[in-house]
Amino acid sequence: MKKKLLSLALALFMVLAFLPASVMAEEKTVTDETEFVNALSSAQDGDTIIINSDLAITDTVITKRVNLKGGNEGVTITGNITYQFSSDQENNKLSIEGITFKNPGANAIGLKFSGDRPNGGYNLNIDVKNCIFSGYSYALAVNSHANKYTLNVSDCDFSSSKYAVNFNRDTETSGQIADNTLVFGSNNVINPDGYAVETFGNTVGTLVKSAKTIEDFNNGVYSAVIDTESKLLAALNDAEVKEIILANDIELSKMLTIEKEVNIDLGGHTITASEDFASTYPNDSHLINVQSGTSNVTISNGKLVATDKNKHTVNVYDGADLTLKDVTVDHSRSLNGAPVVINGSDVTLEGKVELIQGENSWYGINVDPKNQTSATLTIADSAQIINKGEKPLVQIDGISSNNQPVNGKSVHITIKDGAKIDTDTPVILNKDSNGTFVPVNKEFVNIGNNTNLEFDENGNVVFVEPKPETPSTPSISCAGEKDKNCDGVITCDEEKGEGWTWNNAKGVCEYTGTTGYTVVNTAVK
Repeated sequence: MKKKLLSLALALFMVLAFLPASVMAEEKTVTDETEFVNALSSAQDGDTIIINSDLAITDTVITKRVNLKGGNEGVTITGNITYQFSSDQENNKLSIEGITFKNPGANAIGLKFSGDRPNGGYNLNIDVKNCIFSGYSYALAVNSHANKYTLNVSDCDFSSSKYAVNFNRDTETSGQIADNTLVFGSNNVINPDGYAVETFGNTVGTLVKSAKTIEDFNNGVYSAVIDTESKLLAALNDAEVKEIILANDIELSKMLTIEKEVNIDLGGHTITASEDFASTYPNDSHLINVQSGTSNVTISNGKLVATDKNKHTVNVYDGADLTLKDVTVDHSRSLNGAPVVINGSDVTLEGKVELIQGENSWYGINVDPKNQTSATLTIADSAQIINKGEKPLVQIDGISSNNQPVNGKSVHITIKDGAKIDTDTPVILNKDSNGTFVPVNKEFVNIGNNTNLEFDENGNVVFVEPKPETPSTPSISCAGEKDKNCDGVITCDEEKGEGWTWNNAKGVCEYTGTTGYTVVNTAVK
């Protein structure tokens, strides 16, 4: 009998020894900070701590794979928690569920998942669900030697944190691999003034990129904040970056070539050409060059300054389209060329656009079909265009001697209702392919009614004096029984009551006791 019992005990021990750790996991319930600290100290990988009351904790580092779960609805942890592992997690799971995390006041991360050294693969699947993150700069972060982590986020509220998730996905740096994955599940709420995701890498100079919404993140659409020329060029070469935001002024040593859809927000800063342009482009260059066929490019909110080595400040090639919004284009240092050249392309001006010509500039804007593609200039209804210099605001080139398109390629200029032009030079000059100036073809130029421009009798675009505003008709106020018809005229019976009529000879209202005949005049209102 004893042998049988011993055999059974040994068999049971062997079965238990080979059971996964998750089967042996325990649940511990805590109600205060001391119990929470003690539970973490004694917990094993796979254990779950159920939190039944609000906790105020300092920065807490957890080195075991311990799950956290709110036992009561609305339970709050005020503080920051970092999970930091030193060994491969072998594709195990970690979950945090049903807790409100509140920033204690520092510029902090709510929940961070990391490793303690560069590693080859920590392999961890993390579920964060049904949580609220209040007041954090970064609510969730996967960084600092984390590698091959998969973070799944669902039913979480990040509406009062700037960034929902910050994660490292660099896969290039030797000894510092960080091949992590982020998956947004359902019903996550992102701060409308914040960001869904910020990504970064370990490599020096790696772009920090942000996705505004979960949809942007899923579609690989990012913005990048730029503070150096190298990062600006890297962002333009990164297919994911659709928005570039300048953090400070940038001096360029080479031409900025744009070959993709992108919004460049200068952020009130300046892009300036350096004198190094001379060695890079000894003959011909532009500060900004939008390449052929590139669509949906916008440059806004700042200043572009060319050097004397730049032929044009902004050059837009065949089939490309560019919007300049609230931008100053400074061509004053250049020896020739123009602030903006439209070479068989589409350019739109919005907001306040200031064009500063150089002493030898050819014009403010050149519109040229180049015998290849029709050229279009649109000045939006909100635009205020300021042209500083001695040459015309717009010069049209490349048309035939009889003012017609060449090879079917034409110029289209639209100045929309409400647009205003400020220049001391001719507004539009029209030069045919022989270099002869001819009147502007009205088929190519459309001027809105509510602008300060019009065509004169010679077919040139000229300024007009502002039209005086039509005085508005004062509204009629009908008080009491007076002016019953609300027509601005008060008759005797309206003024004094029934039976009163106007005596034209005396010029007064008289009581006659009768009504119903024609009133010749009226009382003064």
